[in-house]
Amino acid sequence: MNLKKKQTIGTADAELALQEAERRKLELIEAMTQAVVAAIDDKKGLDLEVMKVTEKTTL
Repeated sequence: MNLKKKQTIGTADAELALQEAERRKLELIEAMTQAVVAAIDDKKGLDLEVMKVTEKTTL
């Protein structure tokens, strides 16, 4: 195998590794986004419950 072919293989391996790292990064961002959205939805639910209790106690 000549040097040029080895460099091409090394470059292809590096490119695949970069693509895999980028894919994993995007998956992590997606998971974190879903967690934040779920937390916000939970907070909205808690705020709504507090408002209902407050409304009942002030009437």
